[in-house]
Amino acid sequence: MRKNAFKITALSAVLVIVLLFCASCHLLPTILGGTPCAHNRVSGGSCIEIPTCLDCGESVGTYLAHDYETRVVAPKCDEDGYTESVCKVCNNTKRTDIVPTTGHSFGAWEIIVEPTDSQAGEMRRLCSLCTLAETKTIDPHTHSFEVVPAKAVTCTEDGWEAYERCTECDYDTKLVIKATGHAWGEYISGGDGTHTRTCANDPSHKVTAPCSGGTSSGGSLPICEYCNGEYEFAARPGNSTYGYYALGEYASGEGMQKLYKDITAASEEFFFNQNDLKAEDGYYIIGEFDINDYSITLEEGMAVWKVFYVSSPAYYWLDSSVVTRGDSLLLTVSDLYATAAERRKCDAAIEKMASDCSALIKSDMSDIERAMAIVTYIVTNMEYAYEADGVTPVDTMWAHNMTGLAVYNYGVCEAYAKSFTYLSLLNGVECAIGSGFAGGEAHAWNYVKLGGEWYGADITWTDNSGDEVVFDKFGLSSSSIFSDHQPHSSTNFGVHFIYEAPELSDKDIELTALYKNGEKAGIYKSIDEAFAAMTDTEAEYEIQIGFYSSFVGAITHTIKVPETPNVKKLTITGKNVVVGEGYLDNNSIINLDLTLTMRSDIVLKNVDVDITDKSKECKINLTSYTLTLAGKSVYLEPRVSGDDLDCKVVVDTEGDVYFFGGASITRLTVPALSVSKIVFGADSHMKYGPRPNNRIYTQNGANVAIDNYV
Repeated sequence: MRKNAFKITALSAVLVIVLLFCASCHLLPTILGGTPCAHNRVSGGSCIEIPTCLDCGESVGTYLAHDYETRVVAPKCDEDGYTESVCKVCNNTKRTDIVPTTGHSFGAWEIIVEPTDSQAGEMRRLCSLCTLAETKTIDPHTHSFEVVPAKAVTCTEDGWEAYERCTECDYDTKLVIKATGHAWGEYISGGDGTHTRTCANDPSHKVTAPCSGGTSSGGSLPICEYCNGEYEFAARPGNSTYGYYALGEYASGEGMQKLYKDITAASEEFFFNQNDLKAEDGYYIIGEFDINDYSITLEEGMAVWKVFYVSSPAYYWLDSSVVTRGDSLLLTVSDLYATAAERRKCDAAIEKMASDCSALIKSDMSDIERAMAIVTYIVTNMEYAYEADGVTPVDTMWAHNMTGLAVYNYGVCEAYAKSFTYLSLLNGVECAIGSGFAGGEAHAWNYVKLGGEWYGADITWTDNSGDEVVFDKFGLSSSSIFSDHQPHSSTNFGVHFIYEAPELSDKDIELTALYKNGEKAGIYKSIDEAFAAMTDTEAEYEIQIGFYSSFVGAITHTIKVPETPNVKKLTITGKNVVVGEGYLDNNSIINLDLTLTMRSDIVLKNVDVDITDKSKECKINLTSYTLTLAGKSVYLEPRVSGDDLDCKVVVDTEGDVYFFGGASITRLTVPALSVSKIVFGADSHMKYGPRPNNRIYTQNGANVAIDNYV
């Protein structure tokens, strides 16, 4: 029995040794002195499964890219169009290239029932896209036609052929030709790290953006994935290149930029890593860089790390501590993200975050509108992260990067700033991070390029008004942002180094919303820019100011142009802020730099008008148009005057109206019984006006001369 037992044991040992040989190459495994499997036969692999070696059974490489099937959905009259990509393996879905609704495309009005002097008529028009019919009743009358000149169609503005319009009713033969939309060509390299695309419909419409994407090899420059042009440095989408180019301005810039590139290469390699990390001396090291190879000091190397760290939100897994070993700089990953499973979870959440935010971006949005949409997305999806005491900020790594927004919906200032940088760069808005101190503590904020100018923006401080999204700390001038934000040093290297801020605008953005015929037409940096966009002489426009701020006090907009646009009607509406039981009347103020001449009827609602330089003569010149004052109250510092023939002022407010500069007008009409008082602060004259009563006052000995009472 013992002999047989021995034989069985010996045979088992032989079988074990034989089974340890690789079935493919017949070599012993590494642990027994053999060579590792070459993984020559690999099978499987998808976006949810890592490929497997058929010989040794190990997982090989990383997850494959999504296998998307794409369809293009055309816009409808009342629904946006988009490009939808759905992964055939995991059903991951993303929507891009959002195309705004076309709006109804109505034909000319057709009279169904002709009106007479005693009988009403009816007219109808049809949408050519969805067959929606609109009908209107025509009041009894006899048509009296005038000819309206043709208007050329543009990329952004509807046009029409010359048509007839009845002066007695709404009937016309107008046939609207819808705006063509931009027809963008391919991006063309500018040879300076930027590329430009031009609209085929109007060559004056151009878009210039930094080159991005692409890879480099063998020491060659990267090739932009959009224009195929070489450019100096390729950053992962969502990472800023501003800091890299800023480092080139320093005496050791060449070496510092070389280190920056090498850190980028190491980070890119790890970006696709699907393995768990093992700690070495307590750190999860993914790169080591000997400072002597770059001819820079260790302090300069630390500065490079700091710039790279704040400029690279896509590498959310980077540890926030710089680690050195002798003359070497170590690139490390936070222990929170040491496992591949945790990184996969975060990657999926970030991809969804980016997709959800991009769905808010329309193809025809300006960079200001894109940036505001991104701010809105962030502040409505994230709250400031405090510990249980409600006072102490959370110090865990997720609260300091964009997984705070993507995974937890909480974060501190660094998470706000990095999320805004990442989402802005993904959606075509140039952006960088600022760091230093604000409010007596360490803080991070942003610099954002809007309309060709750089501005300061603090998204953390913007998120302070509950559910209301306001923009008090958005689009700030140099003096505004640096009045309470102190950047880290741009001269002393080390971990508290930060590059020089870009040259910021010397004037805050004065957010101005423009509406055309009741529909939103865009957001502009100033009233003057909104005026320039009013090109349709047949349209009624409204400008709204003060609605993007929670500030209780005077919000000032300046008009520097000499005249208003030639349109059918213009309304400027300000915001009322409730203070206690009453209203703060001067919340929205327009400053005039010079006399403003009207080229249409105008309504001022809840708006005060002041003069920038009171030593200069500055008036509101109505010419022959009508000025209507509406809302709660209106105060006018400039003198109001116009042509002797026909210029009118209508006071239709609920509260007081002050003409501090007086008025010289044809007619004053006061239809609203609720007007408290009308005060004239300078000698005034009108041909027709209401009889003196307890609502009309004078100030500082002024006189009011009324030729005829009405």
